[in-house]
Amino acid sequence: MDVLAKKMKTVDSSKRITEFILNLMPGKMLDLQFSSPLLVRMKLMLVGYDVGNFLIVKHPSGHDSEYVDVLQAGNVAIVCYIAEGQQGEFIAFSAPIRAITSHGSKLIFLEYPKYIENRQLRVLQR
Repeated sequence: MDVLAKKMKTVDSSKRITEFILNLMPGKMLDLQFSSPLLVRMKLMLVGYDVGNFLIVKHPSGHDSEYVDVLQAGNVAIVCYIAEGQQGEFIAFSAPIRAITSHGSKLIFLEYPKYIENRQLRVLQR
């Protein structure tokens, strides 16, 4: 992790963060990682977002009892994804769970990121 952390850059400008988020299209799979007593990772689909307010991801289906202790409002997820494009970038940020819906399609509302870590994956642009 120390090598990766050294190469990651922190982005804290709200305009730049919004650029990264706007490149996310609904349907994109995001990797969410929770640090509870055990490390829990899951891939969840992005449903949408409200810029500056929250991101919405689909609740993992069929895993209600398995992740009940992790999927709680207030727990913090580390969200990671690969942003394709000119150079390709690995993007990561922490996002506390704001709410989880229980009616209709179960959805998880994550807090909008204040800081984003990014790392270029390619040396040359495509």
